[in-house]
Amino acid sequence: MTLCFALQHYRPKVVCLELMVSDFNVSSAPFERLGLYAPYFGFNSSADSLFEEAHLAWHYRLLHLYRYNAKAMQNIAGLAVNRQEKDDHGFVPIRENHQILSAPERETSATETDSLKLHYLHRFISRCKEENIQWYLPFLLKYSLPDSSLYAPLKRLAHEKVIPFLDYHSPGCFLDHPDYFRDPEHMLLQGARKYSSLFAHDLNRLLSFPKAEGGNP
Repeated sequence: MTLCFALQHYRPKVVCLELMVSDFNVSSAPFERLGLYAPYFGFNSSADSLFEEAHLAWHYRLLHLYRYNAKAMQNIAGLAVNRQEKDDHGFVPIRENHQILSAPERETSATETDSLKLHYLHRFISRCKEENIQWYLPFLLKYSLPDSSLYAPLKRLAHEKVIPFLDYHSPGCFLDHPDYFRDPEHMLLQGARKYSSLFAHDLNRLLSFPKAEGGNP
């Protein structure tokens, strides 16, 4: 849905969609963040279709004021109060950690994938291809030791759609530096800049060969 909103105003040349395990496995509340799109309910057909899919359309029809939820107001406040530094291009840095993380824990593969989540990922990629937008799939970098089959559903998706995937969540490199992380899912300033530099280098290399087959660089 976010892509549909973006395409109403401009056509990006490249889309990099960073995904994590929760983006394809079964969860107890797959539509828990749907409220972010409440302001668009009744005004955008793509938003309406998702509320119908989640069986929440009646709820938002009855509670029109709920479209202006707390998260929406928080986003509006974020536009007025700028905590970002000019040199970081929109990134809000976490500068220090008072406790160094211990050895990373092992993260096992999901027991079951969510076919509806994969369906929307397929639609997202297809829409990009229709608009001639180059699509790249980086996996979320975490401070954990991934099981060899952790990202198998995403790798199959990348192979099927012939899109490159970038896997930085692997032993070595960043996982040898607990000082790069605030917690298993968030990087400190030093780690974020290292990661951004590596990602930019790899993306630039991929963009130099736009017709390359899908796969890990």
